[in-house]
Amino acid sequence: MEISRYLSAGSVTLSNLLLKYYRQLNLSEIELVMYIQLSSAQQRSKKMPDIGKISEAMGLDVKQGYHIIESLMRKGCIQLCRYETEEGKEADAYDLSGVFQKIDLLERKEKELAVKEQLPKLVTEFELDLGRTVSPYEIEQIQSWLQNYSFDLIVLALKETVYHRAKSPFRYLQKILEYWRNQGANTVEKAKMIIEESRNHKLRQEKEETPPLEVPIFEDWNGGYE
Repeated sequence: MEISRYLSAGSVTLSNLLLKYYRQLNLSEIELVMYIQLSSAQQRSKKMPDIGKISEAMGLDVKQGYHIIESLMRKGCIQLCRYETEEGKEADAYDLSGVFQKIDLLERKEKELAVKEQLPKLVTEFELDLGRTVSPYEIEQIQSWLQNYSFDLIVLALKETVYHRAKSPFRYLQKILEYWRNQGANTVEKAKMIIEESRNHKLRQEKEETPPLEVPIFEDWNGGYE
């Protein structure tokens, strides 16, 4: 097959999250393929997909195809809905958004679990670096950071806060995290690049503002200089 023909056949836009979570959604491989088939048909046209053709492409009969669709509906991944056509008529269609809502719920649960596991470790890190016990209010602040930033990124911001000897460490750390986010630094590697660039810039400024040292010029090898 020529590559041009392969590419001209089009492609399906599919979130990688579906591939990541489909087992946790209790979907079998054949249900996943059916969902992809429905998604492909929906992206080509709003019309109700031909389940007969989809079933045939999957090596199934129509009855088996509808059985899989019913299973997807029971699991809350898709639902039958009605919409108004351009001609003002009502028509049936499959709403595929249920799977995204279920994935969102899974991600929220994963995030809550991660925060619960990481919070005690991060609190200990703060107390060691700041040299004091953190207050309940500060623990809440740390927890809120964990919901929006990675553990390692917060630790790096903490190290920067200690390095600069901030008088209000939590306020200073918040500003660091916000600045990094505004700069698109959502990883430790990107944040370190910003830190290095900032320090290099400061060094250049200091060199420019500091007058050059007086270097003695020797008249001869015996010594003595102007």
